[in-house]
Amino acid sequence: MASVLVFYADDVHDIIGLHGDFSEGGLSTRPNDVDVDRATLTDFIRGLAEDGGAFRMVRGSQLALVSDGLQSLGKTDFEGGSDKAEGTALVSGNSLGILDRVGAQALEARDGGADREEWLEAYRNQGGRNEGAGKPEEFFASARDGGYLVEMFQRRADRLGARPEGPEGSGTGLHPEILDMLEKTYRLGF
Repeated sequence: MASVLVFYADDVHDIIGLHGDFSEGGLSTRPNDVDVDRATLTDFIRGLAEDGGAFRMVRGSQLALVSDGLQSLGKTDFEGGSDKAEGTALVSGNSLGILDRVGAQALEARDGGADREEWLEAYRNQGGRNEGAGKPEEFFASARDGGYLVEMFQRRADRLGARPEGPEGSGTGLHPEILDMLEKTYRLGF
């Protein structure tokens, strides 16, 4: 089942990353026109998350899409807080906020000991080289804050040499509206 969600990763990204009911006739995902609402898909992913390796496959596919979205942003997007940058922050924060909540629930459901370690090991061993993919103890912790996601955006802005001018240029390459969108949408996921 994880392979199906990985195959339909763009559609999953739309469903959990955007606010909308994709089960209604007027709203469909790209490119496959999938009609599922967010709560149903989130519940399905939660069931799948009982297998740490399967969950990592799904989460890794979403991290790859976040990374692709970041690569599509230019220096001026980060400096000016463009609509494109805010949209990327919105979908990224929502998607990974939901997935990190699901991962935390799956991990918290384990009594500890061997069962917890088996899940963590299955997650770690699934592979993948995406940023933010390999530290489940951090991003599934009860005190998670999505800091790794902000760091992904920050690294991209730094590579581009982005530095917002004026009062919004708080010494980072991220326009405050982008940072605010990331933090707000990630928190909404849990």
